Amino acid sequence: MNKTAQLIGVWCGFGFVFLFFLASWPMSGFMPPPSPMLTGEDLIAKYADNIFMIRAAMPVGLIAGMLVVPFSATMAIQLSRLEGRIPFWSITCVGAGAANAVAFYLPFFLFAGAYYRLDRSPELVQLISDLTWIEFVTVWPPVVMQMLCVAFVSLSYKGPLTIIPRWFGFLSIWMSLLIMPAGLVQFVQSGPFAWNGIISFWIPAISFGSYFLLLTWIMYRAVLNHAAEEEA
Repeated sequence: MNKTAQLIGVWCGFGFVFLFFLASWPMSGFMPPPSPMLTGEDLIAKYADNIFMIRAAMPVGLIAGMLVVPFSATMAIQLSRLEGRIPFWSITCVGAGAANAVAFYLPFFLFAGAYYRLDRSPELVQLISDLTWIEFVTVWPPVVMQMLCVAFVSLSYKGPLTIIPRWFGFLSIWMSLLIMPAGLVQFVQSGPFAWNGIISFWIPAISFGSYFLLLTWIMYRAVLNHAAEEEA
């Protein structure tokens, strides 16, 4: 095994969480999400004083999104140890990770376009903002797919390795169920199912964030154990 490369992938997971949080909140101020009820004029007034930091947050967010790819590669390597000769779910995990990378860095492109010109029509700013938040909140399928890859592999494995605990497989299923309601934001503009609501945003965001950090730690332990086994 290449211990160094896999550890780089693991640290990319931690880096993704840190940089995405940095770009989304302290730098751009996009967290918590604005109300869907805000007009274009309201959005311009809300973010006009922070235009420089919004633009500076774009490359940080892009880097954060791409860090998902090497982390997913490490995931796939460890999952393949449990799958054996035909690592179907491991390959699926990498594909879902690539889709996640696009989902996480695309909002920063769109936000950069919305606030690139301060004299832009408020209606266009509102339109781009709507597209960005709907895209960001509703792209749960690749996230759930990656969770289910972990669940399927960990729960179906019957061998001696303890790379991914069985309880984490069950947790992956439950977390995927908590994230799915995010797909309802296009039907409402206020309340718990809006893109800033507790059911469509806060519960999925907290669930995913805590799950991803725990997954990253599990992958870190798995890589170290893998290296120890190879050395033995």
